[in-house]
Amino acid sequence: MGSIGDTFPYAAPVIGSTNWANWILCMDELIDRVASPVPVSALAGGNLDLDGQSIIDVFGLEFKNSSDAVAATPGLIRYKDNEWYLVTAAGTVQVTSAGVLNAAAIGGIGGDYGTGPEDVRFVNASQRYDFWDDFAGNAYGYVRARGFDVNNGAGGANYCRLTYGTAANVTLILPVSVPAANRSVLLVDNAGQISHNAAGTTITNDVYLGNTEIKHTKERSVVYTFQPDFVALGTFLQSGGFGNAAECTAAPGDVFRHLDGLQVGWRIKSIKVGCKRVLADPANFKLYSQVNTVAPVTHATTADVGTGANAIVTITPGAPPTVTANTRYAVAVEGAAVTDLLYSIEVVYDVP
Repeated sequence: MGSIGDTFPYAAPVIGSTNWANWILCMDELIDRVASPVPVSALAGGNLDLDGQSIIDVFGLEFKNSSDAVAATPGLIRYKDNEWYLVTAAGTVQVTSAGVLNAAAIGGIGGDYGTGPEDVRFVNASQRYDFWDDFAGNAYGYVRARGFDVNNGAGGANYCRLTYGTAANVTLILPVSVPAANRSVLLVDNAGQISHNAAGTTITNDVYLGNTEIKHTKERSVVYTFQPDFVALGTFLQSGGFGNAAECTAAPGDVFRHLDGLQVGWRIKSIKVGCKRVLADPANFKLYSQVNTVAPVTHATTADVGTGANAIVTITPGAPPTVTANTRYAVAVEGAAVTDLLYSIEVVYDVP
């Protein structure tokens, strides 16, 4: 028995034929062929044209995977190289990429998605949108925009807008922790790292309050001058000798000049003594400090031999002392001659 589409094995009956045996063979063959299901072979060899009709109640459609180029036929659905394609009048659309939805083909978020899987997700538990460069690899991506509005609550009407308006690129890195106290000074280094002032993050540049510098690393000076004697109005003679009895300690020739007005926190870098001393008159210039009746501390000593001319004798401590409360500071000249002249004392300091 043949199938639909096979060559018929019997001669076709003609009208008026009395060859009843042939009639019976033809009728039996027709009955057998139409009683059996239509074989797939009967549909092979060409396209199935349903003439605009629908295929309904289909359990599933299985497409053949192929590497052939996708034809530019609007309405075509193809499964090529394990990816799905749809063809429209505007062109071919790749629906999947690497087995997932092809996000690069979606008009809302375009761009170069690389190897992926890039992703944008909303996390309901934290009420947060996450932007991923690689979701499977747990790698977040950067977000770039003109500005960001930070709302004052889930239903708030007010917001704070974060914008940037200069021409150069700037990177700011948030601090790794918050200060232990409620208030602290924020610092920003030249790499953009933001930190708060603490033991490991000290202020190393100048700090201003209004136009007043309250912390500085550059050296500053305060100068003490001494009232001269006059023989005529405006004529400077001398300040009085180092050896003046009112300026000497127990032994004549050892003189102390106390430094008034020093502020707690100043660090004394050097002392510059303006004076005129007799020729070949050796003396020691010293910086002292003393707390109450405790023995004085010598911070630095400079040996000087007089030249008979005006000079600046500099006392430079190896470890600059920091001015502390309830401490007296003084400049001492040990071995001064009575004829030596003192004009000024300059204290050079900074505030670390």
